[in-house]
Order: sequence, then structure tokens, then C-alpha cells
Amino acid sequence: MKDDAGMLDWLDGVLFAHRGLHGPNKPENSIAAVDAAVSKGYGIELDLQLTADGRVAVFHDDTLNRMTGKPGSIGDYTAAELQQTQLRGLGQQSIPLLNAVLAMVRGRVPLYLELKPAGPVGALEAAVAAMLSRYKGPVLIASFQGLSLNWMAEHAPQLPRCLIIGTCPPGPLGEAQHRRERWHYKLSAPHAVSVDCECQPDAWVARLGLQDVPLITWTLKTPAALAAARTWANAYVFEGFLP
Repeated sequence: MKDDAGMLDWLDGVLFAHRGLHGPNKPENSIAAVDAAVSKGYGIELDLQLTADGRVAVFHDDTLNRMTGKPGSIGDYTAAELQQTQLRGLGQQSIPLLNAVLAMVRGRVPLYLELKPAGPVGALEAAVAAMLSRYKGPVLIASFQGLSLNWMAEHAPQLPRCLIIGTCPPGPLGEAQHRRERWHYKLSAPHAVSVDCECQPDAWVARLGLQDVPLITWTLKTPAALAAARTWANAYVFEGFLP
């Protein structure tokens, strides 16, 4: 157990709404979806990317097309341009910036913030760390990238870190992925690990030595999946139903 394990005393049992509590008139990763999650008392999982002018946008996809119909990626546009870009779906919601989300949430529910760097490590991480240095409330910094979490460990050690792990295919490809995950785990020294709900949790616990590390699982889409996850995970990312 890490000496700073108390950083996540708030985590046990938290339900995180995946990309906010999105639905009709509330697109994913939108202010409306964030507000809906806060109103229900759910934690919120959100995705962070860097704009062309160094601001932090809340957006998941590598390209804008699915959610906006526009070409290119978050990094091709300034913050002002993205705030004028409407998300598909009713409700007149634009792509939000992280500072607007933090101002809305105000520490009322926990945040699970996934870093999605598109370039060299450091710029996105520094921008996020700077904003969170002034934020009061429970936050978890997550990423598939051990290098991103390693940057956070060196420059913002007060922020708890979470390594995200996906499913592994069988055979040699799966073994190669296991080796990469072990490298990311060693590099990032995470306070928690977030595991795809399709994974076999016991296998990951054994491979990475996770006996004393809180486990989060994603993305649960039915009450039955949540009930099964409650037997082994500490916190839960859900979507498409109300727990």
C-alpha cells in the first residue's frame, strides 16, 4: 500500500457517470450531462484534450466528426472556435472547457478525468495540473498512458493517479499487451487501476500485484453488470441506466 493511499479514501463505492449523465438533450461530455450527473449525486468521468491554443477541452473522440460533423481534431481548433461548435443532439450544447466544468461542479461530486494527449507528454498534463491546483474537491487523474501519469507523479504528486487497462486478446498479442501494461504500471505508480469490465479481474490482480490498489471498472451498461462488479471492484463507471 502506498504511503499516500489516503488520497483516495473518498473513492469506495463511487458511481461515475460515463462522459457525464448523457441522454436526450444532454450530449456526452457536455455541460448539460455534467449538470445532470451533479443533480443525481453521481461522480463524473470526463475526457480531456488540448486545444490549438493550449486550453483544456472536454471531448472524447480523436476527431470531431461523430459528435459535431466537423473535420479535424480538438488540437486543430482554438478554444473559442470549439465553444462555437455545437455538439450533435438537441439542447444547443457546445464543446466545453475544463474550467467551465470545474466551476459548475465545485467539488460537489468526484471527478474522474481521463488525459488523452495527442502530442508529446507535458503540455496537456501541465494545463490540467495548473487548473486543479486551485480546485477544491475529489479528483482522480486517469490515463492509458504511463508517461502521462509519470509526468503527474513528478510535477503534481498531490493529485491521485489511475492507470486504465483495456481488454486483452488471447495468445501472443495478449501477452504483448500484458507486458506493456506492466511497464505502464511500473512507470506510473498509480494509486488506483481502472479495468475494462470485460477483463478477468483476478488475472490482473495477480499480474500487477494489485492486492492493495483500489480497482475501478468500466463501462457498466446494465444493473446486472453493476451487481457483478460490486463483488470485486471499489468504484464503477456506468452508462445507459440509473443505478
